[in-house]
Amino acid sequence: MSYYDSTVASYDTQINNNNQRIIEYNQRIRQLEDDIEDLNKVKIRVVDLDSALTTATEKTSRRINNLPALIINPFSFLKMNYFANFLDVIQGNDHKKAKNGIENALFKIDFKIKELKREIEELRAEINRCNSNIGLLTRQKSDYITETTAPKQESTEIKQKAENETTEKSIKKTPSKSSKKSSKKKK
Repeated sequence: MSYYDSTVASYDTQINNNNQRIIEYNQRIRQLEDDIEDLNKVKIRVVDLDSALTTATEKTSRRINNLPALIINPFSFLKMNYFANFLDVIQGNDHKKAKNGIENALFKIDFKIKELKREIEELRAEINRCNSNIGLLTRQKSDYITETTAPKQESTEIKQKAENETTEKSIKKTPSKSSKKSSKKKK
């Protein structure tokens, strides 16, 4: 049978609270790791989009640059202007805006991933603190129980010895029935 009082209950409550926090922190870490995984998938898609945009732009530019050589007619000047303007659209401000948007998206994704990783590290540090607290509280609880129950055990042992001594003395003082009979016969 173990010793239990309000102090021991307080230790148990604190230990349970720390264990509960560890469970919550681990759940949050799993959620953050899932979020990082999702962000990495989005990042891959954005990089693929950037590559596809670059490839499409390069192919279209090459084709447009090769077209004037194929055009031999009186309207070639008009067609050249048309293709030059089309080339400006493909490689101009809109293209630069798209590339800048992609770079900005990649930067934001990387920043968010770093932020989530920092939060994970902070949670792991909190878990370590909770584990240390649990160890400390467990030792304190054990020490408290030992200190609280040790004197009681000694006093119980002392009482037991005193009772035994009293019983032994009363047995020695009280003559047994057979000794009473023998003393009566002698008279």
